[in-house]
Amino acid sequence: MKNYLLLFGTIQFLLQMNPIIGQELKTYYAELIKEKTIDSNEEMKNSVYADLKEESAFFVLGSENIAEKQTAFRAGYQKNGLRIAIRCAEPEMSKIKCSKNDMENVWDDDCVEVFIWPTHAETYYHFVVNAKGSRWSGCGVDDKQEFPLASWSAKTLKKDLFYFVEMELPWDIFLSLPQDAECWKFNIGRHGTIGGTQYTTWSALNGCFHEPDHFGKLVFAKNLPDADLRQIGKRIAPKLNDKSTEITAAVEQSCEKLQSGHINSNIIIKKIENIYKECQSLKHRRGNGATLKNAYAILQEAKSLSRELDSVKIAVDEERYKLLLYKIFNDN
Repeated sequence: MKNYLLLFGTIQFLLQMNPIIGQELKTYYAELIKEKTIDSNEEMKNSVYADLKEESAFFVLGSENIAEKQTAFRAGYQKNGLRIAIRCAEPEMSKIKCSKNDMENVWDDDCVEVFIWPTHAETYYHFVVNAKGSRWSGCGVDDKQEFPLASWSAKTLKKDLFYFVEMELPWDIFLSLPQDAECWKFNIGRHGTIGGTQYTTWSALNGCFHEPDHFGKLVFAKNLPDADLRQIGKRIAPKLNDKSTEITAAVEQSCEKLQSGHINSNIIIKKIENIYKECQSLKHRRGNGATLKNAYAILQEAKSLSRELDSVKIAVDEERYKLLLYKIFNDN
C-alpha cells in the first residue's frame, strides 16, 4: 500500500510540474484537396481550404493556458504534396517584426514553425516562415541538415488584424508517400515579438518546440490514386539518377571489406547480402505505397547495420539507400 501511495503521489506531482504528462496528443485529419496553385490573395475560408477542418486552440508554450493571440490552421494534400494554411491573429500588425531574409534567423521574427516527422523518416523536418515570407528549413533537433529552399514554397498575406501563411511541401522532400490512415508526427508553433517574446504551440509542449515525443498527429484520410503515385515516383527518380549504381557498389564494397578480414562476422555478411538481394528485387516491383514502405524498411535495416559496422567505417548510409526509390520507380 505504501508503494502504491508513493507512486500515486509521484504521478500527481509530475502532473502538476509537467503539463505534458496526462495530456492527450492532438490529432488533425488531413483530406485530399482540389488541385490548385498557391494564391496569396486568398484566405482560408474563401480558398481551396474552405472544406477542410479548421484547428486552433494553441497553448502558451510550457503550459496548458490557451494563447490570447490565437493561431488557426487547415491542412490537406494532393498529388504534389502537403499544403498548410495558417492564420495568425495580431491586433497590432504595424508592430510586427519581419526583417530576416531566407535562411537567416527567421525564427527571431514574427513567424510560424511547422514540424513534420513522416513514419519512415529518421528524424523530423522543420520549416519556418516569417510574416513577410522569408523561409528557413532544416532537420532534427540540431537543425544541422538543411535542405534547399527551392524544394518547397510559401507565401504570406498581411491584413489589418492578422497575417496569413500558406506552405506547399512536396512529397519529394520527404521521399515518402502517406498511406490510407497513416499517421505522421506533426506540430505548428508560433513566435511573436510584440510586447516581449511569446511562443505558442498547437501541441502541448514543456518548454521547447523541439519535443517530437509530444508532437500531435497528422492522419491522412486516404491514399493518393495509383496514377498519381507513379507520376510522383517518376518525378523523384531523376533526382537520384546520377547515383543509380552506387547502392550495388556500396554493398559489394562492404562485403569485400568484411571478407578480407576487417571484421570476422558471417552474420553481418549475411545481413548485407540480404539487403543487396532486396534492393535487386525491389526494382522490379511497381512504385506504389506498399513497395515504398518495403524500401524504407530496408533503409532502416541498412542504417542499423551501418551503426553496427561503424568501427570499420563501411559506407552504408542513408543517401545510398535513397537510391531504392530510384530503382522502384525507374522501371514503371
